[in-house]
Amino acid sequence: MGTLRNCIVLIGLVAHVCAALASTDCKSTVERITIEVGAKDKSGAAVELSSGVTFFTNSGSAHYGSILATAETSMTLGESLTARFAADGVRCDTKARRTDLVALVRGNRETSAMAPISSTTTVVTTPSADSAASASVPQK
Repeated sequence: MGTLRNCIVLIGLVAHVCAALASTDCKSTVERITIEVGAKDKSGAAVELSSGVTFFTNSGSAHYGSILATAETSMTLGESLTARFAADGVRCDTKARRTDLVALVRGNRETSAMAPISSTTTVVTTPSADSAASASVPQK
């Protein structure tokens, strides 16, 4: 009886973990970026994808700058951008405004909204007349 109870608990835990890992990826190009100014909790950037879905990131977020820079770069270069939302089953082709962004993927590089911003920072120094150029790029 104890083994059966342990199996049932284990199955419940596995189901719970699988549900927690559910997410939706929406791949598209950036149609427009709107900077919204208002009350502190209403200020931020709304990034509209050409598929229809829009995600909003609050300007008070620690990751606001990296999310905005990733979206701007994707838009400028005409590259596709994949927005990963926490919810499972998000319709990417509707005019919905999402606030549950957890990651952005541009090309082969991923900027997770849950990782420290410094993990994706690249520092490049301009060479002076008597020194060579140097760059610091994080290794994966």
